[in-house]
Amino acid sequence: MLIFLNLAIPTQAFLADNWSKDLVYQNTEIPKILTRSIWENDESLKKLMTWYPGEEKQENAPPDYFNIERIIIHDMGCDVNDLGCNDKERDPIELIQGIYRYHTITKGWGDIGYHYIIDYWGNIYEGRYGGNGVRGAHTYYDKKCDNFNVGTVGIILMGNYENSQLPEIMYKSLVRLVAWLSHTNSLDPTDLAHYSEVWNAPKNGKVCDTSQGGLFSIFTGPVILGHKEIEVSNPDPGKVDLSRIRQEAKQTISNYKNYLFTNAGNSKFYTIKDGQLQEFTADRSSYNIVTLNKNQLDSFLNITVTKLIDDSLVKSFSRDRVYLIENNKRRPILSQRLFNLKKFKWNKVVSLSDRDLAVYPLSLAVAYPDGSLIKGTAPDVYLIEKEKRRLITSQLIFNNRGFKWNNVLKITDEELLSHPIGEAVLLKDGTLAKGPSPEIYYIRSEKKHWIKSVDVFLNLGFKWQNVVKISNNEINQYALGAAIGSVDDFNNLDKEEIIKKEEANKEPIIRVGIYSNEVGKIFKIKANGPYEIYKNGEFLTLKNKDEVFELKTDSQNIFKFVPKTDNTIFELLSYQDIPQWNSDLNDNLFRGNIEVKYSNISKKTWVINELNLENYLRGIAEALDEHPDEYLKALIIAARSYAIFHIENGGKYQNEIFHIRNWSNDQLYKGYGFEKRAPNIVKVAGGISGVVITYNNKTMRGLYSSDSGGITKDACKVWGGVFCGSDYGYLRGGIKDPAGTEHTQSAILASHGVGISATGARILANQGKTYQEILKYYYPGIEIKKIY
Repeated sequence: MLIFLNLAIPTQAFLADNWSKDLVYQNTEIPKILTRSIWENDESLKKLMTWYPGEEKQENAPPDYFNIERIIIHDMGCDVNDLGCNDKERDPIELIQGIYRYHTITKGWGDIGYHYIIDYWGNIYEGRYGGNGVRGAHTYYDKKCDNFNVGTVGIILMGNYENSQLPEIMYKSLVRLVAWLSHTNSLDPTDLAHYSEVWNAPKNGKVCDTSQGGLFSIFTGPVILGHKEIEVSNPDPGKVDLSRIRQEAKQTISNYKNYLFTNAGNSKFYTIKDGQLQEFTADRSSYNIVTLNKNQLDSFLNITVTKLIDDSLVKSFSRDRVYLIENNKRRPILSQRLFNLKKFKWNKVVSLSDRDLAVYPLSLAVAYPDGSLIKGTAPDVYLIEKEKRRLITSQLIFNNRGFKWNNVLKITDEELLSHPIGEAVLLKDGTLAKGPSPEIYYIRSEKKHWIKSVDVFLNLGFKWQNVVKISNNEINQYALGAAIGSVDDFNNLDKEEIIKKEEANKEPIIRVGIYSNEVGKIFKIKANGPYEIYKNGEFLTLKNKDEVFELKTDSQNIFKFVPKTDNTIFELLSYQDIPQWNSDLNDNLFRGNIEVKYSNISKKTWVINELNLENYLRGIAEALDEHPDEYLKALIIAARSYAIFHIENGGKYQNEIFHIRNWSNDQLYKGYGFEKRAPNIVKVAGGISGVVITYNNKTMRGLYSSDSGGITKDACKVWGGVFCGSDYGYLRGGIKDPAGTEHTQSAILASHGVGISATGARILANQGKTYQEILKYYYPGIEIKKIY
């Protein structure tokens, strides 16, 4: 789509005398669309753009790409009393650049919000980066939290037409553009009662939470409409005759019959339908061939393009950055040095359109090789291990690990920060260390093992001069391992490693974010049995049954509360979760460990429930205790798979200190309170312990919804990004609920409709279907297996 041309900034005289006479392709009514590079014509402008579509998205975030449902017309809304508002002598390039800077910098949107711009001479410019179907930033109905940027095209007309008529040349260009976009996206421009689902965000008080939402709202109205037809108090786009646009666009589309499209130097020919390029290989003799500019043809997704394999190198036609393909995702290579260090070859780099490139979700940047020492502009030095940067906290540790200063690579801060932060580098195995207190520890596998006596120290052949003295903060970075009270204890340390490997095949541990707060808030806890308290990994104190512990949260200290028995249940006294249907209940009871820890990602202190996965599943409140057993089994297995998927992938929220949250956007987790209310669910879950669903030999992301409305939805169309990859083939949707399924409007509106449809699955269970049959019905191509 975005091909850079070696053009200087055009003057308005050049535009008026040249481009306005060449607005369509020869002998057609198809409009010429000028590439974005006409106005994004220097490096400083390119660097302003910070929002790139195709990044990996959470399933409750608005999608970067969506099927086009409507075309929304705007004018500039400039002050009509300003003499320059409708001044056609103004340089359109400067006007577009002004809008771009305002949207990108002032509004913080990361790019221009409109997809297309039409100037006073009828020239049409490509606006927003990303191609057909990319989410815009032009129409958001705040009153209802309806995001009309998803699934629409935004066109802006230069000028304000509240009190004046749109110039005829602009009318003609607008008609052609609307006709072209309607034809290529299979829309009827004259449809005045088009039904579509609208992306709707939840409200946080009086503010729309634009980072979340789903297709929870609906809109019925014209396919071609003005901003004012969505927000009636908004006059945009003034007196523009939309009825004329609709009718003339419909007539123009009739001229597009029997067209095939190509671009110069391309031996392939395409049809364009539903926003997609489809290669045409049949007899072309009865078709008219139209040669489009490359950027205009490439704005559509090419569904016949060859899929890139892992380790492919790829770049956009319009941007210089090169990416490495891994697991159907693209990882940016942030520097020439790293490109060379990885021994990549420039002649292996494939160029794609921006729209085709976005098929590969953006993942973490390519990391420096394990063992690399790196630093940015700050003096801190890091060691790269497993693609994370681990801070070397002192010169002592640097020397202890045998590092050399001449091996430290100085890189940009962008490259440095692209590596997720890992745990700090610790002393090498076999080091003897002590903090301010007299205890001496033996370091092994990043644990500290207390040597209990001088006799043991000497019997092991250790030397006093080899003991390294470190600070209290540094010694507290080590988890406490088994104490060494004899030579046999020391020799048994190997058994710890064996046990660790055995535990890898055991039931997983999940970390659930219960709630967060600003630093400085009071946290209170008690339990129905004895519990231990640890501060920064060190044992602090023991509390008895019903004994309350209180702390003031901060960003430095980590507190963990560990039950002494399996039956000990914690009560979070500073947290309330009272069901609307019973004010006598409070779901603030939890099995397992409770941790209070500050997150550098969300900049808040989190209360986290850390517990065995099967105990977590007992507290999932996504079903009722009286639901059919086979349905419950299917839902529990999907929930277990969903949880394990996020555990295996480092958590749903990138680099956060927990795997998932306890809210309905993840899985509604109510803890021990729900477990007590749902004995049948607990019983059913116990009978299918460790059973998961896999797809492509990977744990499946077990998505489910309350009500699909009758036919399950395609996760790619609902959320885009990673969900369009081959690993999500089981979520392509189109699965009809069985006959007899009853749907409720409230459940449909509150549901994303992807994966298992709970209403339909319960009907299948009542019909005698097993949980295996239910899962395979809603998730085609899966396998069901027991992993622990």
